[in-house]
Amino acid sequence: MRTMQVGVVMLALSIPAVAMAQDDVQIVVGGFSTSVTGGEKAEGIWHSILPTAGKAFTGEWSMWDCGYFQLSAGNDGFKEGSTNGWRVEVTPVRVVDRAVTFRLRWSRALVNGKPFRAETTDVELTMRPGEARTIDRASVRPGSKTFDGRPCGTSEVALRLSVDDYPSEDFERRLVATDLWLVERLANGGERSLPVSVRGLPHKPVAFYFDSITEGTGSLDILGRVVARPGGGTLELSLQVRSRWGDTARRDGEWPTQWVETRVDVRPDEVVQVALPKLGDAGGPFANRLFSLRVRARQLR
Repeated sequence: MRTMQVGVVMLALSIPAVAMAQDDVQIVVGGFSTSVTGGEKAEGIWHSILPTAGKAFTGEWSMWDCGYFQLSAGNDGFKEGSTNGWRVEVTPVRVVDRAVTFRLRWSRALVNGKPFRAETTDVELTMRPGEARTIDRASVRPGSKTFDGRPCGTSEVALRLSVDDYPSEDFERRLVATDLWLVERLANGGERSLPVSVRGLPHKPVAFYFDSITEGTGSLDILGRVVARPGGGTLELSLQVRSRWGDTARRDGEWPTQWVETRVDVRPDEVVQVALPKLGDAGGPFANRLFSLRVRARQLR
């Protein structure tokens, strides 16, 4: 069993976002439809662009009938019978702290089934995961039909660009199991531990919570998040651990919180021990108690 020392200690009242590798983001261009009742849904036709600097993607998006989309990534032209069509070019420039900077060039080249000489929009954007931008919207022709000939319930469509985590949860099948033990070293040389096991997708924060530790009216909660990143036969684990304590008899105010973060590479089923810093004078009855985490992780599929 390896023992790790925590390298970062902070006092905070919340958990910051987990930092992730630069290749854990993607630029996505996709079609969306809005129903006559106002609800919006993704049409399932989209393209993912990994932000490798300088590698441009060019595509032609066709829209026809009841707001249906088709994508051509080979400059094959628009689908026959399309009512609207867009040419879109995305060129990644750089990624800094998961913020993706890229150039977006686009134009609507087909309107009402006829070629349209629209001015090309050319902008440089910087976006983070979870942010989206609508490129353009188009109305669905009145009287349009669905594939099976029923009246169309779509009023308009939108071509939208977003920056998301990669890979998408919809396509990620890998699963990682993480076992954690909260270990307290006792004065007599022994120890006691609280176990918890969690499962989650790679590159996604997975929350864990240990049972509260009490002493008199004092209570100590230790919780956090773990992110597992497979690679090269090992798993890189990012651990964020928050310790918060206070008097359960008090109903007002915020409890002091200590936040720590560490990263470690582990082999399958290897147990790594991470020592947690003492809470110090502000920790009340828990000030000098010694805690650590033991961690084991493995990829299940």
